[in-house]
Amino acid sequence: MPNWDRQYRLRAGIEGEKGFEVGEPDRRTKRAIHISFSVQKSDSTTMNTTKIKLWNLNKEQISILTKTGCQIEIMAGYGTSRPIVFRGTVSNVNESLDGSDRMVEIEAVDGFASLSETQVSISYSGKISTYKVFRDVANQLNLPVTYSATAQDTLESSYFSNGYSFVGYAQYVLDEICEKTSLMWTIQNGILQIRKGSEGISTSVHRINKDTGLINIPKRVYSSATSDTNTTSDTASDMLYGYEIEYFMNGAIGIGDRVYVESKIVTGMFMVTSLVIEGDNLEGNWQCTAEITEATL
Repeated sequence: MPNWDRQYRLRAGIEGEKGFEVGEPDRRTKRAIHISFSVQKSDSTTMNTTKIKLWNLNKEQISILTKTGCQIEIMAGYGTSRPIVFRGTVSNVNESLDGSDRMVEIEAVDGFASLSETQVSISYSGKISTYKVFRDVANQLNLPVTYSATAQDTLESSYFSNGYSFVGYAQYVLDEICEKTSLMWTIQNGILQIRKGSEGISTSVHRINKDTGLINIPKRVYSSATSDTNTTSDTASDMLYGYEIEYFMNGAIGIGDRVYVESKIVTGMFMVTSLVIEGDNLEGNWQCTAEITEATL
């Protein structure tokens, strides 16, 4: 992969209304509007977030960003390869002066509109599969769904025996379903994912080595484990949790994806459990930092 020619596109707008897009380089200067962003993602039910800085937007563009429910999407990469690195709802916008330039700082949250504004109402009598309940909740949230290899079968073979009813925010139903079936859910770029903890969300595997963008060597990540809550940190045992890896910008790799890492200290199949994507099209970083744990083959 040629790691040059940093490119991005940012789209923003209200559904059904005119929005805007920035990021295409000027034909004469070959430069695009300056952007700096940091995307934070994890496999937990906590919503993913991003912080974006854009310089010298016009008044109309800023007005669109400040509308309630404004959706934003960032695509970033190299040349013509620009996968989506974030899609969500704008939650805060601030303007300030940066020297002679005007800078806009944007905060956005993945899945914010769906989970914070949508209440679901469901009711069933008799025996009902958790898959049926899950699908109906996803439909009311208006979110597409992806499953890991065995997640759908697990949902289809699990039941609420005496009916089920709920009125309220959807995340509580999703939590209850996952507790019952030992699955986990998360929202990634506006897509509801459900999977078993050790399974990748898809069957595809991304190979990461020095030729495909690996930076430095993987760092071991440890977690402290102890059976006694009164045990001090000095005596707590450290257990290998996984690794932290850095690689050149590759938005095609997301939470729940499997990666095959090849390096001097570790080689094997892993799954991405947390991710930081940092980009500045004019200076600084244009890379990803991921925490990975062992994954099933």
